[in-house]
Amino acid sequence: MPEDVDSHYRELVRLAYLVLPGRRRRIYRLAIARRIVDESLPRRPGRNPGRAYARARTRVLRRAILPSWRLRFMLGPWLRALPARLPDPALTVALARLDPAARAAYVLTRVESLPRHTVRDQLVEAGVRDARAALEAADEVPDVAPPSLDPILGPAVRRRSRLPVAAATALTLVLVTGFMITRSDPPARPDVTRRLRVTTAGAADWTLGSRGLAVWPARGDLVRDTALVDRALAAWTRQVGDRRDPQLLFAGRAGGTNVALLRDGDRLGRYTDAHGVLEVSSVGDAAGPLALGAGRYLLPPWIARVSHADSSERVTVREGVTEPVRVDATCGRGPLLRLLQPGGTLTVADLGGPALTEIAYRTRSGTAGSAAPGVRLWERLACAVPRPARPAASATAWEFWTGKLPGGTRGHWICTRYTFPDGGSTAYGTLMTGRTKEYATGDCGHQPDGAVSGTWRRSDKRWYYVAAASRELTPHAVGPDGKPKIKDGLLVMKGSRAEHPPGKPVILTARPGKKTS
Repeated sequence: MPEDVDSHYRELVRLAYLVLPGRRRRIYRLAIARRIVDESLPRRPGRNPGRAYARARTRVLRRAILPSWRLRFMLGPWLRALPARLPDPALTVALARLDPAARAAYVLTRVESLPRHTVRDQLVEAGVRDARAALEAADEVPDVAPPSLDPILGPAVRRRSRLPVAAATALTLVLVTGFMITRSDPPARPDVTRRLRVTTAGAADWTLGSRGLAVWPARGDLVRDTALVDRALAAWTRQVGDRRDPQLLFAGRAGGTNVALLRDGDRLGRYTDAHGVLEVSSVGDAAGPLALGAGRYLLPPWIARVSHADSSERVTVREGVTEPVRVDATCGRGPLLRLLQPGGTLTVADLGGPALTEIAYRTRSGTAGSAAPGVRLWERLACAVPRPARPAASATAWEFWTGKLPGGTRGHWICTRYTFPDGGSTAYGTLMTGRTKEYATGDCGHQPDGAVSGTWRRSDKRWYYVAAASRELTPHAVGPDGKPKIKDGLLVMKGSRAEHPPGKPVILTARPGKKTS
């Protein structure tokens, strides 16, 4: 191994180890990580050590973000070289809910301490399509101490030529094939040797009452294109790796490229011929319209009418696919469509996931808000609230306080809760002033009907800590400065006249009951 890259060996192994999926046991993940690094390092010293390391890191990232199933075979040399003590699993557990690109962004920014622009370029070079989204998702993960591999990781495993490995693999296949051909009693089990096929739902299955993805019929003008479906199925088999037949939801064209959608349980795979890559995401079984690309969406079969959320202008739909529709907001997120379905209408937004997210708005009294004010509110919130770290099934925003802030400015405090397919949720507070200003105020609580949030604001050259809670709660703050006072539901605590807000933390809680003065 070249000496200049050897000094970075443990860094590369740690990078691969943390980016790899966290489903497997640590011994296998560490063995696969070392194998990836050993096979990615240059075999001859280069004239430019920095460039050699950068190239090796890119190769390691590419293989760790999308690991090949072949890495699991013939792991003997790397398993035998495992240390007696394995890395602390705390960080891998924290990163497990993120997709591979977001895990890579977290490791490069928080563990390797690279500048954000360098991380963005590195992600793009490693094949990540939306580096900005990966960075934003990584930002939502709290800091966890990274595992140190220095005291437990020995030198690199001696890398052998790939030719003997390939020859051994080929010889094994020949022997196994010969065995299967010559042996006739008993016959090979069909469930082991059969080739995967796609399944499809009946055209009218959805009319029987179910509303899950399982009853969506396969749509698209290329459903009968066996070559496209086979390519998507091969990509699914390589990446997902199980032996259950996936369901075909769509095969057609979107944005000038062939696209196929496959699903199994809560996993949705989007395959494109342009890149030959399958993107797998977790979605709920009752997912909303699915993103095909180029602003087109595949609708649930029971949707009777589609219109633009902001104008009620009708959207053209052909064979269940919308014409291209896009969010006007500069951040690319926000209300998109209003869908008419049995039982009423719902509004859906593009929040960056594989499926559109159902959005709702509640007034301060707790009742459902009307469509127009809700859409206007979400047009502001979509860019002010962080992008969900994983696909959200629904999102609800409600105003839990309104009134005058120090200095006389009128404010509206909003709590936005994302709910995920597995039942989990996360909530963000946003303080709005005027028609154009929004301030992120962090977590606003995880109770379904309760909210509390606070932030520092400057008025008349003085800092004030302000906080508010929903009607049934009273905000309570302990901070570095004066005693807080509550009036009209707003907690106010005077701070300093310094240029920057006080650096000491404020501990904010909420208690039952409401003070008004």
